[in-house]
Amino acid sequence: MNSNIKNVETAILAVLLLSTFALQAAERKWTDQAAGIQLQELRKERTKLNIETIIAIGRDGPEAELLQNEVFAALSDTGPSDLADNYAKEILDSSSASLMLAYGALGYLLNSPQPWMTSYASRYIQVGKPQRLRAVACSLAARLGVPNTRDVALDVLSDQASGDWRVMALYCLAETMAPEALRDAVTGKGMPEFDVYNSMSYAGFRLADRSAKEEVFNSWLTSNLPILVQQGLFEMIKQNRTDLVKAAGMLLPGENLPNEEAKLSDKWRLRFRRAGFIVLNKTSVMEFKAIGISEY
Repeated sequence: MNSNIKNVETAILAVLLLSTFALQAAERKWTDQAAGIQLQELRKERTKLNIETIIAIGRDGPEAELLQNEVFAALSDTGPSDLADNYAKEILDSSSASLMLAYGALGYLLNSPQPWMTSYASRYIQVGKPQRLRAVACSLAARLGVPNTRDVALDVLSDQASGDWRVMALYCLAETMAPEALRDAVTGKGMPEFDVYNSMSYAGFRLADRSAKEEVFNSWLTSNLPILVQQGLFEMIKQNRTDLVKAAGMLLPGENLPNEEAKLSDKWRLRFRRAGFIVLNKTSVMEFKAIGISEY
């Protein structure tokens, strides 16, 4: 008799669990596969609807960690916006957001550091936060001038179990240290020599004069490392080297109409947008124009 009761209870529990899972699945608008396909399309154009849909996918509860991170990667490709800023704040203020959504949110902020981000950078470098988050927050904090980021970076690098994202801690050090000092500080930390060399290059670049920087950032524009390409692009914009748009082969073949956005290859159009700029084709020259966060 007891055995029959237990069997019935087990069957009822199984039905309840299946019903719960089915209900959860039904509540999601996108499967992970459908969401991934959507993100690849939505990131191509900066429209309010596209940005709102990307955010909706994030709130829909993607299960795969890679997809969670991809939500903010897609937002980054649409450029800085008030909608994406507010969503990043929502995630970073939440006590229940997934690790990878928080990681993606900090990465989104790192594309275009602004003073209001200082409180988030300071919060996420604290002891007790996951090392993955401390690594990217440390890099953001260093760019914003938050003190004591060097100690945070070295702590992250000392934890060799924390993973490949430790490279962000290297670039945190590169914001505040000379190349040789950086190399000495990370000796024995288990970082690949390739990553150490590139972070030293960035540290040297940061300290160089304008003419020396020009030689370096030209080569970085053709690098396979996104972080160096990004820094090269920032310096290109800072020096207003609009001539490199043509010289570096960023334009698509064909006519560019005056006073309209230049026809860049998809790769470069997204890179400029990530940095918060578009390229305008003026009558006789190109112009770098900052994207307004409320412009779509």
